[in-house]
Amino acid sequence: MLEGEVTFQTREEVVTARGSILACRRRNPHTFANLGERDARLLVTCTTAGFLGYFDRLAAGEAAVPPPGDCRWPTNSPTRT
Repeated sequence: MLEGEVTFQTREEVVTARGSILACRRRNPHTFANLGERDARLLVTCTTAGFLGYFDRLAAGEAAVPPPGDCRWPTNSPTRT
């Protein structure tokens, strides 16, 4: 998180984060959204080569299914809701 606050969800766990890091691994569906009233900025790094085509399809306005993923919260995790 560079600025603002974003809500992350992985399976049944929901976390609202500000200034945090989230590490994602394979085979665990996850999502995030800015549910606040202010803009938020994230730095997202994907190390799986399969994501390149996924983001290309999204940018072209096409439906895209991401490669399988898995998430875990870091030990200094943000507030959980």
